[in-house]
Amino acid sequence: MNYIIYQVHGNIDFYNEALFSILSYYKYNNESENRIVIYTENEHFFKKLLPIDVIYIKITNEKIKEWRGKIDFVHRVKIKIIQDFTSRYKGNFLYLDTDTFFTSNIKNIFDSIENEVLFFDKYECNLFETKNGITKPIISFFKKNKIQKSDSDFGNIEIKKPFDTWNAGVIGFNSKFSYLLKDIEEFTDLIYPKIKSHITEQLAFCYYFKKIKRPQVTDDSIFHYWDFKLFRPILIEFFDYNKSKNLIELIAEIDKINPKVLSKEKIDYRKMTFFKKIIHRILKGRKWKIAPYKL
Repeated sequence: MNYIIYQVHGNIDFYNEALFSILSYYKYNNESENRIVIYTENEHFFKKLLPIDVIYIKITNEKIKEWRGKIDFVHRVKIKIIQDFTSRYKGNFLYLDTDTFFTSNIKNIFDSIENEVLFFDKYECNLFETKNGITKPIISFFKKNKIQKSDSDFGNIEIKKPFDTWNAGVIGFNSKFSYLLKDIEEFTDLIYPKIKSHITEQLAFCYYFKKIKRPQVTDDSIFHYWDFKLFRPILIEFFDYNKSKNLIELIAEIDKINPKVLSKEKIDYRKMTFFKKIIHRILKGRKWKIAPYKL
C-alpha cells in the first residue's frame, strides 16, 4: 500500500497549506490510488471536505512536546511521526511538509519507492561548497569534530567532503528502510544541541539515506514553496472566497492561485548573481513581486 503522510497542528496557516496540498493531489491522482494520512489535533477541519478513506491519527500538545524531545527541536517531531506511522503500517511512504503542491500524477514515484528508490524534494548543494550562511556553523563544526555514537551499524558520525544535501520537505522510502529512523533520531539528538540548526533533521536523513543509495527527487511532480510565506494570506483569502464550494468545486479552482506561478519572480530573483540582482532592482524598482491572480 502507498501512504502520503502529513503532520498538521498549530495555527490555521498549516491547516490551509495541508488542505491546499491535498486538493492539488486529488487533481492529478485518483482517490483509490494511495491513502492520505494526517497526524492532527483537529481532524474535523479536514473531514468536512475530504473523502472518508483519509486516515486520521490524533496528536496532542503533550505528544508534540514529548516528540520534540529533551533537545526541544520542532523538526524532531517529523522523525517521530514517520517512526510512529511506520510502526503501524508497511508499504511505501511519502512524507510531505504542508507547504507542497502537486503538479502531476505521482504513480511513477510510488512505483520507484516500491523498487527501493529513496526520494527527497530536490537536490540543494554540496554542503562544503555552498556559500549559504545557514550552513556555515555546520561546516565549521564538522571540520573540527566527529561524533561517537553509542550503538550504530555505521559507527561514528562524520560529515566530510563531498557531502550532498537534499531538501527534506518530501521524504519517500519503502518500509524495509524504516530501521534507519532510529539512527536518524539519534543523529538529530546528538548534533542539534551542538549546531542549533533548523536543518539538523534534514542532514540526518541525507546522511543515512545516501549510505544506502543516492536519493532521487520529486520536484518534477511536487512543488515545495518553503520560502514563499506570502502565500499564506492568499490561502486565507482563497478558502474564505470559496467557503461554500465542495471538494470537486475547490479542486477546479486551485490553479487560480498556483504557488509555482505566483512565486516565479521570487524564484528567478534568488537564482540571479549579485550584479544581476542589482540590475533587476534598478529596472524593475523592486526585488520581486507576486504574480497577479483573480479568484
